[in-house]
Amino acid sequence: MADVKRLSKCFQEVKRLTGDLLPDEQINQILDEAKIKINENKFQGAEVKSEKILAQEIIDKFEYEQVLKKRNLAESNMKALERYETIIDAVDESNGKINPIEAVRGYLVGMQKFSKITRNSIGLKQGALENVEITKLVNAIRALGKDAWNDFSEGRIDLEIMREMIGEPTGIKGAKNIARILKESQNSWRLRLNDLGANIGELDDWITRTTHDTEKMANASKGSRLLDDNRAAWVEYIQTKLNLKRTFADVNDPMEINKILSDIYDSLMSGDHMKYGGTNSVYGTKNVTNRLNSSRVLHFKDLQARQEYNIKFGEPSLQTSVFNVLTSSAKNIVIMQELGTNPQDTFNKILSLLKKKYRNSDYQIVRDLNFENFQGAFGQIDGSANSVGGQTLAKIGMVVRSTGDMARLGGTMITSGADLAPYMTSTNFQGRGLLTGLFEAINGLLGGNNKAAMEALEVISNSVVVSNRGNVYADGADGTGAINNLRNKFFKWNGLNGWVASLKSSMALGVSKYYGSLGETKFFDLEKRERNFLTLYGIDEGKWNMLRSIKTLAADNKRYLTAEAAKDIPDSVVNSYVGRKLSARELRNFKNNLELTWRNVLND
Repeated sequence: MADVKRLSKCFQEVKRLTGDLLPDEQINQILDEAKIKINENKFQGAEVKSEKILAQEIIDKFEYEQVLKKRNLAESNMKALERYETIIDAVDESNGKINPIEAVRGYLVGMQKFSKITRNSIGLKQGALENVEITKLVNAIRALGKDAWNDFSEGRIDLEIMREMIGEPTGIKGAKNIARILKESQNSWRLRLNDLGANIGELDDWITRTTHDTEKMANASKGSRLLDDNRAAWVEYIQTKLNLKRTFADVNDPMEINKILSDIYDSLMSGDHMKYGGTNSVYGTKNVTNRLNSSRVLHFKDLQARQEYNIKFGEPSLQTSVFNVLTSSAKNIVIMQELGTNPQDTFNKILSLLKKKYRNSDYQIVRDLNFENFQGAFGQIDGSANSVGGQTLAKIGMVVRSTGDMARLGGTMITSGADLAPYMTSTNFQGRGLLTGLFEAINGLLGGNNKAAMEALEVISNSVVVSNRGNVYADGADGTGAINNLRNKFFKWNGLNGWVASLKSSMALGVSKYYGSLGETKFFDLEKRERNFLTLYGIDEGKWNMLRSIKTLAADNKRYLTAEAAKDIPDSVVNSYVGRKLSARELRNFKNNLELTWRNVLND
């Protein structure tokens, strides 16, 4: 009763402060937020703030989100115009070799024809950032010692690590150190997403995003195939594991809680949690103005309850769960960098601009510039291909490919010498020569790659990434995951993983060293083949000047272009390149994107 009176006074204060500026619906949302805040304060043992201060805090937050929403909309419009111009430039510079439809698809997922967007696509950059971040995380844990990596990768001390992550000391040094690295990594992803328009708060007791296995959820009732039965069984079970007061601080009615959980079940079963759709899909995003559509954090009673849920309906491996969050974060970072906080909306704006461009000259092009025509490609970058139907087809395809791979490649080490030919062709295309490729590949296979350079380029753990990443959506969780793990072990035993990892590392080192040696060469003084190679990744004269100005790694009296110090590029240089003065946040985003561009070169 006291809470009701306190909230009533709080409501009056909100009404007084806002006057007639806000409609009733938005005021109700603010009041819900106030109620949540009061309950969170109580849960954390904090003193509940006075009504006036609490009301003002919610108002300030509301106003901040209104400003954030306007800024994100403005930036998305700018991105639409910039990406439109990039696509038009690629079409015009191709002299008829690329049409607008090909250019749009190339911008999304890449293509084989030559242009400045060919290998600088959203999809390729997503893969590059994911690989870099996984390798960075793996390297950090391995640096703690061999036992630390084995403990983490094999799940030996998962519960102890999770306890350390929520601030519960276990007395186990390895668990404490791994927990620190995981928290630091997750916080860096959170801050980067916030720079791109998200509004993700920090939870001290957050471990990682819970993984939900839709196949297990579809059989929750253990006997019935009816959707209603399985939904009801899942809702009933998860309520026994959740801290209901904390999860539903704004809801008192048990029927309403059932309805919310039922809606969450339907959303999970549709694959919404597997999408990378900007702020609408970023886990933990807070939005007072759109409370009903924001992600609700499911707070479990304790670690034991969480792990019991993971075993029954989720992913019990902490490593896999962390990698899943990393994958989602990496893909969201790139798609938001390119298409803003509402990627599909921005993409449709690009298509509208292209339609206006060609409406008087090419009816067929205008007809094909619709979202449906690019839905498959877009689904690859926003994760909608991971919907229920996509998952089923993907898993069937994976089983077929995996068993076929093992049958065809059982003697792969006997025939893998043929890999040297395309490697040499690639180095020749890059302007580095055929024999350079032959020497470079053999040197890597014999273990001659420079370890310091590999570590700086985040490629030293390629073998770990290749052999341990597994299937993002099913690793170890079901038959598909078991097949995937078997394939990984098979190719580890027969040497293929080590072979592939060595060649990948050698190529990254070779490209980095070669272009590091050209650091004193201006863009138009480079050989044509060298310029063409850089152009594939959207690196023009201005970006090349910035890349070659970055402090390079020196090893074995050689310079390696790593771009890891992109943050040190003078702000004035970036402002001059873009033609306007950027904010501190915009400068960070530009420099991060430039570093990612070079990472994509090395990864691709």
